[in-house]
Order: sequence, then structure tokens, then C-alpha cells
Amino acid sequence: MKQNLATLDKDYTKVVSIKHLIVLGCFFIMTGIGWAHCPVMNWMQVYGGSADEAFHAVEYIDGYGYIGAGYTESSGFGGKDAYLVMTDLNGNIRWEKTYGGSQDDVANAIIIAANCYIFVGYTQSMGYGGKDIYIVCVDKEGVMLWKQNYGSSADEEALAIVQDQDGGYLITGYTGSYDRNIVLLKTDACGNKLWYNNYLLVGDDVGYDVIDLADDGYMIAGSSDLLCGNQDDAIILKTDNSGAVSWIKRFGEKGIDVFRSVRQSSDNGYVLTGYTDSNNENFDVYIVRLSENGDLLWAETYGSTADEYGYAVQGQRANGYIICGYQENYDTDCYLINIDDSGSMIWEKVLKLRGNNIGYALKNTGSDKYLLAGSTDNYASGNDNAFLILLCSEIGENFATTKSTEPVFSLSSNPAQVRTVINLELEKNSKVNIEIFNVMGQKVLDLGTRTFDKGVHKVVWNLQDKNGHHVASGVYLVKLVVDGQEFTERLVVMH
Repeated sequence: MKQNLATLDKDYTKVVSIKHLIVLGCFFIMTGIGWAHCPVMNWMQVYGGSADEAFHAVEYIDGYGYIGAGYTESSGFGGKDAYLVMTDLNGNIRWEKTYGGSQDDVANAIIIAANCYIFVGYTQSMGYGGKDIYIVCVDKEGVMLWKQNYGSSADEEALAIVQDQDGGYLITGYTGSYDRNIVLLKTDACGNKLWYNNYLLVGDDVGYDVIDLADDGYMIAGSSDLLCGNQDDAIILKTDNSGAVSWIKRFGEKGIDVFRSVRQSSDNGYVLTGYTDSNNENFDVYIVRLSENGDLLWAETYGSTADEYGYAVQGQRANGYIICGYQENYDTDCYLINIDDSGSMIWEKVLKLRGNNIGYALKNTGSDKYLLAGSTDNYASGNDNAFLILLCSEIGENFATTKSTEPVFSLSSNPAQVRTVINLELEKNSKVNIEIFNVMGQKVLDLGTRTFDKGVHKVVWNLQDKNGHHVASGVYLVKLVVDGQEFTERLVVMH
């Protein structure tokens, strides 16, 4: 169903607050909210091969592990393929799968459903031409149960999904190759279309996130340039249970203002994050707090003389919020902010890793731990790889003790041409088995099991298989089992 909303957009709010000027780095204020200190990085794991990968979304499976969703160009069926990686609680791979066809196929969001996982994005490998909305259901081992695609001769892309109270799904994104329109697609539990709304806001409009308001409809966060020509306003669009518009609110000033994420607060209001350049020539993280009726409670910007972008917001204990995104200042770095319910800064953190790193998604895993997902080019493949980073509080989380009980495992000469060195640092005497697998899961070589003393060790693999033949160029998995605990690293071989 198409709705022309130009006449409905009566409640037009243009708000950007005075910017918080923040000293980059990490500081803290002693409060009772969640993390009073900056988080520390518990671990970081990188996934992918010799081409590009990224995680756009992540979910936490309680007590079992994490599942990242995005795309890969290193394996699959051609072009970009939708990419799922299931890990254990330490980020080690349990399984990884690709989905799609000969053209580009990308996963933008994922949710946990009843005994399965549902991801959405776009496909160019099937459908009606251009990009089409792509919905895929997989079981707990990543085996596809069903797939659906919806579209037209224009482009359609799904950017967010939420499960409805009736077991179906709500999906938002856009339709249109040039001037795009926000869409809201309702499906049943098997992805079959129940209704499809196309909201005509005249200009170029995108829905980036959606939440279910139980019996009170749905909320879409995104951007629209209805009244600003080529400069976007952040937009929030409230619908009833059939997708008909209840009200629309816009936020911003003269520049580009975008909402990327929305969450419902404990008082049934809303918190939204995104980015704006309305205050100055740089982009800043933009956070808006609304009442249940959509009335403005406060709006703030956070950043520095560099560019900062907010991509995801998560609720925290005692009504605080954690926001993730990235900062552009020569290199690109993951950027995190903790605020209280009034918008006051608790802390901020720039993760200064090698190369360029972008945080696209954040997930609360409980016990003051958060999982950050995104892309990085700071590893040896020379391209972007997907990553997961587990962050934990310094309060109540003995990071040093947790870290020291696990072996340190890395590869030298990666990519490798002649040999690679497996570096292992053990905190105690341990029984270690080392095996090499190709990307098809076939065992290439078993280096055997032996007992290593506490300390630093180096094991050389000369890139030969069990028959003494040099392995072909490609991606391999080096798996260590240390006292029954598995660790995996990717190795790129380039002859």
C-alpha cells in the first residue's frame, strides 16, 4: 500500500542541541549507572579471507555464543554473498555459511526466532531486477530452511527486522533507485507477505531501524529530505498495527541529520541515535530522547573536531545507554559513548586499533558485557575483514585474570608464501593439538598432539599437506586444541 504523507507531516520539529565538546580518549564520572568506567577489550576475533568481509549485525545466544551477519567476497557463489558466522563465547568459529547467487547478496540485520535465525538484506541474484528485499531463515547449524525475496524493477533493500507479537516479522528499508521511499513489510512466520506499505515522503527517504510497540503499532527511524532539498532530516515515523501512519516527527537543522537506531526506554518513550552536521562542518553523534507520544525531552550531539557517527544504541542498567559507531580522523576508529537518561556523558572511548575499524552493531550480553561487530582492515589480508570485540567493565570484571588463563595464539607471515609460524604463549603446561583445514572443512594436515611447557613457543608449518605436497593458494584454518579448548585463526596462502 502506498501512502502520500506530504500532508500528514504536520508535526515538524527541527532540533539540534549545543554540541558537547569532548576530549578524545577515555574519562569517567563515578555514578551508579552500569559502567562508571570505560570498558576494556576482553578479546577481538577477525573473520574472513583474502577479499572483503563485514558484519552489519550481531546477536547473542545466551550461554552458547554469538552470530554475526554481513557479507563476504572471499568465498561463496560470486560477488558479495550473505555471510553468517556462529561462534562460541570466546569468538571461536563453530560454523560459517554463505548464501546467495552469482551477483551481490548482503545481510544487513539478523534476529533470533523459534529454533532458527532470520536475516534480511538484499539480493541481486534473484527476483525482479536490481536489488530486491532478501529474507532467509536458517536452522541452528546455518542450514537454510526457507528464503523469500520481494521487489520490483527498482531497487529494494531491507535494513532492519523485528519479530511481531503474532510470530511474524516487520521489515523496514527502502524502495526506489533514485528518490527512495521508506517501506514497511509485514510477513507471517514463514516470510510470506501479509502487507507492504510504501510511504511517499516526496524526497529521498530511508528507514534504517524498526521496533515493535506491542499492541500500539510500530516505530521506524530513518532519514528524509522532504523539506531540505538535498540535505536530510532525521525522521521518526509511528504507525498503527496495519502500518497506517499515526504521526511523523523530523529533527535537524540546515545540514544532514540521520537516525540509524531506535530503542524503547523503560518509561515507554524512545531513544534514537545517528549523526548530524547541522551544528558545524563536521559530523557528530546525534542522540534524541522522546516521550511515549513523541514529544521531545532532549537532543544532544557528541564528538570532537573529527567526524563521529552513531550507528546503534543499546539500553543499560538504571536507564543509561551505550552507543557505538565510528570516528574519522586520518584513520577510522570504533567509537563508543555511555550516557545517562538525561543525556549527560558518563564516558567515551575511541578504540585505537591498527588501520581502519568501523563499529556497525552492538549487543548487550548481560553482566556488563557488550559485543561490538563491524569491519577492520588492520589484519594481514590487505582487505576488510569482519570482526567481533567483547567489551567488559573494569568494575566487577577482573579482565587481567580472565585474560591470563587463556593461551595467546597468533600467526606470523600471514599471508604466507613459503611458511608460517604459529606463535603460542601458555600460562601453564598444556596438551596442544594443531590441525590445518581448508575452507571446505577438509583436514589438510595434523601436526599431532604434544605437551608444551608454560611459556612462549613457535611451531613452523612449511605449507605442505600430509602427503608432502605444497598446498594451493587460498584460505586455511589453523585450529589449536589446548587442554580441550578450541582456538582458530585464518591463514591466507599466496604463492
